[in-house]
Amino acid sequence: MSVRTPSSPCPAPPVPPLSPPPSACPAPEDGPDAPGVPAARSGRPPADVAPTEPGTAFGPGREALRAARSRALAELAGHHLAERRTLLLWLGTALLVVGWLLAVPGVGYLADGDVFGAAAGGGCLLLAGALAAPSALALGQAAREDLRARAELRRWALLDRDPDRRAHWYVPRQARLLVLSALAVCGGGLALGLTAALSGPPGVLSFPAALGLGAVLAVMGGAGLLKAADFYRLVIRELGPPARPRGGAHR
Repeated sequence: MSVRTPSSPCPAPPVPPLSPPPSACPAPEDGPDAPGVPAARSGRPPADVAPTEPGTAFGPGREALRAARSRALAELAGHHLAERRTLLLWLGTALLVVGWLLAVPGVGYLADGDVFGAAAGGGCLLLAGALAAPSALALGQAAREDLRARAELRRWALLDRDPDRRAHWYVPRQARLLVLSALAVCGGGLALGLTAALSGPPGVLSFPAALGLGAVLAVMGGAGLLKAADFYRLVIRELGPPARPRGGAHR
């Protein structure tokens, strides 16, 4: 007569009579394709991988998870702060500025009420719309992609932390380009807007044109600074001291 073992999540092999039941399931294999380790081919974690507290033990697959995390963060950061994306941001901003500078005199021509003014104003407004509308759509799509990349960066960064606390996925050249150019654009917009508000616009610009130009530059430069600041916050967290686990250490 043999003793039946209790049911367990893993199938139990045949055991001799009176032998104790198996105590645990076989450990998962290490590697990027091991169960519970997110794949990093596209830099996107699967839906079943949830953020966890820093310092949480991941068992035998922790090294594989760290390797997948490093690859995913490097891919996401390189795409998120790519130089071409920064240049496209300022190109779209420049087209918005040109569209605004064409729209303001176009409205003025239409206000004159004559045939020449109507033709000139309509032409200016059509050209302004042809420049500004595609630029606004492209910038909106880029903003949505940045928000998705930001969410994925944060999700991967919160999974664990590199043991030597070096941000291998940090891209300093691209980050500096974004920060310096955003500072220049935002500062120029604020200076132009304040100058127009306090002492009148420059001679080549009307008051609405100067204020609108300053507002566009300040807003787009501020958006670039927010993007860079959010990325630097992740890097600072990676380089900082590890967070203490909740509940304190057990003696």
